[in-house]
Amino acid sequence: MAQPLVRLGCCDQNRIPDDLDSYLSQYHEYSMSKTKFRGEKNSQWYSLKSIEGNAIESLQESLCEFGFYPEYAIDGIFGYRTESAVRLFQEYIRFTDNEPTMNPPDGIVGSNTWKQIDQWKADNRSADWLAYSVDNPSDEFDYWHRIIEEVRTFENNIDLYDYFYRSDDVDIPSDTLKSDEWNFDRDTIHIIGIRRREWVGTGYHGNNDLFILLVNGMVFKFYGSTDPTKNMSKYPNKMPFLIRGQHVYRFGWHKFGNSIKCYRALKPHQYGPLVLRDITQDGVLTEEDSWGEVKANEAINIHWSGSGRANWSAGCQVIAGKGYINHNGDYIDCSNFASRDYTNLGRKFTKAAYNVFTDLITVFTNNIKCNGDRIYYTLLFERDIESGEETLRDYILSQLGLTLELSDIVTIETVLAQLGIVDEE
Repeated sequence: MAQPLVRLGCCDQNRIPDDLDSYLSQYHEYSMSKTKFRGEKNSQWYSLKSIEGNAIESLQESLCEFGFYPEYAIDGIFGYRTESAVRLFQEYIRFTDNEPTMNPPDGIVGSNTWKQIDQWKADNRSADWLAYSVDNPSDEFDYWHRIIEEVRTFENNIDLYDYFYRSDDVDIPSDTLKSDEWNFDRDTIHIIGIRRREWVGTGYHGNNDLFILLVNGMVFKFYGSTDPTKNMSKYPNKMPFLIRGQHVYRFGWHKFGNSIKCYRALKPHQYGPLVLRDITQDGVLTEEDSWGEVKANEAINIHWSGSGRANWSAGCQVIAGKGYINHNGDYIDCSNFASRDYTNLGRKFTKAAYNVFTDLITVFTNNIKCNGDRIYYTLLFERDIESGEETLRDYILSQLGLTLELSDIVTIETVLAQLGIVDEE
């Protein structure tokens, strides 16, 4: 008997929650639907639909066996975590097997995906990332965690401005941690943002910053922007810059007040992270800007930046869809299905690499509710890592006893070349 087509909102028989309002309120912002799941396309919302049998539970068990889904979350409901696991499975097949039917990964389980699931079972296959965990991490996972641990104290002979740690002197409630409160727990998902050429005005910046995702003992790399652009800002003369340091985020939704465009993103945990305004109006943070007031800004999300052709940031941290670097250090091209903007989101075009970013976090964190797990975002500067006579990068590599080969992998310039980033200047 052929398996049914299943997607977001489908539930095994008798698995639809009795109180939909309470159930969906856990995963949605306050103004969003409490009876439907949010899909990928503009205006796409899925009602919960009961299907005969236990196809969803069977799907979840298979994805768990393959390494894409947590065992404890098997519930017979095709929710956001199941959708993420399906997309990661489809994406994995797309780049490992060069399977054209998985282009693009859409999170819908039809005949092609069921066929792949059956083949994986027959071949006893699983994702190669099952070899990694926080107890058995990759060398590069160790490296980037050491970056977070050491960057505050390592003397790398450059003039780092003290005001970028102003969080230690600010006593207002915020989601920016004081330096002695930074989290280094490897069981927790960490994201490192690397603001490149932070001394250059934003008029010369596109999506040319890096984002390092540390998850389950592995490292994935994305690109986008940590800088605001005047084209997106409501306050073009005093753009907000997220300060250098560690900030606490949670699962949430970007544009959640817009039922047509809202999508999954990371939001400040409660109060908002600390920002400085560009009071000198030169498009770059300077020492003079530090004399201005530091405030918490609850609108500084981590969200999508289209395919990567333009910087959509009004102070948020934005991630492009064109491509990413996987846990094996391979560049994965998503350009042929990366939607440039909202207008062509659909079956042929998706948020692409950005979906991989959010799907990995969705699958590997414990609690995806809007009041769930804390996710730590540490914003650093390129000069923190790669400047000075002895760089922090080289220091940590020597401390870990790692090889020159890894040094090539984690050199920022090498990553930029893999991602095809060209500075605009």
